[in-house]
Amino acid sequence: MFLDLGEEKCRRCLCLIWTGLLATAFFLICSDPMAARAATEQQQAESVEEFVRSFYESCAEGEIDVIWECMEDDGFDQVHRQALAEILPEYGFQGYDILMVNVYPLREADWWVATVAYDMLVEGIDSPLPGWESLLIQMPEGDSGLIFNVADPSMGDEILQILETAEIRDMSNDINKRFNEIVMQHPEILEWINELEQAVTLRAVDLVSGETMPKKSDEKFYVVQKGDCLWHIAEDRLGDGARWGELYEVNKNIIGEDPNLLLTGMELQLP
Repeated sequence: MFLDLGEEKCRRCLCLIWTGLLATAFFLICSDPMAARAATEQQQAESVEEFVRSFYESCAEGEIDVIWECMEDDGFDQVHRQALAEILPEYGFQGYDILMVNVYPLREADWWVATVAYDMLVEGIDSPLPGWESLLIQMPEGDSGLIFNVADPSMGDEILQILETAEIRDMSNDINKRFNEIVMQHPEILEWINELEQAVTLRAVDLVSGETMPKKSDEKFYVVQKGDCLWHIAEDRLGDGARWGELYEVNKNIIGEDPNLLLTGMELQLP
């Protein structure tokens, strides 16, 4: 009788001890600041991805007011996005199929780099046109995001380190390979792209000429387009492709150590 009572007490004590240990472990896990930071960062990353996807939807729908609200008030990028959104439907654009959005936190709080891989759906073109771009985003917790030029010199080195990772290089190479294969099968796509770019440029000029904001002269700056290289830019804007080295030296702090790594949207100063 007394032995049975002792065993019962022991079992109750062991249960209490295990319950206490489990509660303590749960408390430690929940109160771990590193775990809490990781959870917060994950939530922010999801918010940034949602913001990026929403921005692309607005671009596809031609929601000009939303585009301007989402972008840094520097004028040029906003005008280019507006021109693109207005001209694309005239060239059979039907929408973006967002394949992947990856976001990477920068050392400075609330700043992110996002890479977006997409297929552009165009009426009359059987194959979706693959593409990708990178965005610099400031998104304070609980606030709406704001897109900046990814060539921001104050964060250039850190951004380039991210964009030069094997993950992004592999993605870029895969997209370029897919694009080249499609063009080989449908060479008329290049003519369509050239006509589209010319129409967007003309529309952007019309928009800027109607704005009261100061504009950057085409003679002083150039915004890198998909497929650009320094030689072609120097040949087109400076009259001599051999001056690419001069162009590179003026913009080395933006381009980085590799003159062949030009990112779409980089804003280059012309010598």
